[in-house]
Order: sequence, then C-alpha cells, then structure tokens
Amino acid sequence: MESPVLLDPPQPWAYWDDKLLVITVATKESDGFHRFMQSAKYFNYTVKVLGQGEEWRGGDGINSIGGGQKVRLMKEVMGHYADQDDLVVMFTECLLEVEFVALDDTLRPILTEK
Repeated sequence: MESPVLLDPPQPWAYWDDKLLVITVATKESDGFHRFMQSAKYFNYTVKVLGQGEEWRGGDGINSIGGGQKVRLMKEVMGHYADQDDLVVMFTECLLEVEFVALDDTLRPILTEK
C-alpha cells in the first residue's frame, strides 16, 4: 500500500510548539510506525518514542492480556514531566495506521482554559 501524498502542512498554532507531547511505544519500526512519524512531522508535533530497541514483552494481544509493558514505560517517562502543569500529553498507538489531524479545534479549548 502506498503512503498518502501529503500536501503543504497547515500552519500550526504556535501555542502547541512546547505544550503538546505525543508519546507512543514502538520496540521496532514498522510501515505503520513510519507513516505515524511522517504524519507527526507534517503537523510539527513533538513525538517521544518509548521502547525503541527493546524486546517486546507485552503479550501478543490476541492470546494473552499482555504484560503491561506500555503502561510501565509510560509511567516511567511521565515522572520527567510531572512539574509541567501546562503540558498536554497525548498517548497513542503507532503500529496501526494512525495519522494525525490538525489539533487546533481539539486542543485550543483545553490549553486556553487557564
């Protein structure tokens, strides 16, 4: 399957630049991971990828409930951001065909509420 052609990116609202952190887990890079990262780059989102190069120990998703690897990694990294009250963290799956949209309409009310 061919990757979609991305046109000129919308101008991101400058407020997001240091307020939004996208976190995902990817122990290995797949086609879905590369599409995910391409989409994040298109929208100028900061992405932190957890688990790169680690062995997957979270279960197979079909035959087990998993070992909680994503939760453990997420819990570990969130301690680094605990003092940033105005940071919005979005955790998302990257191995499926997930692509971003402009988040202005979704995040503007959250981030401007303060």
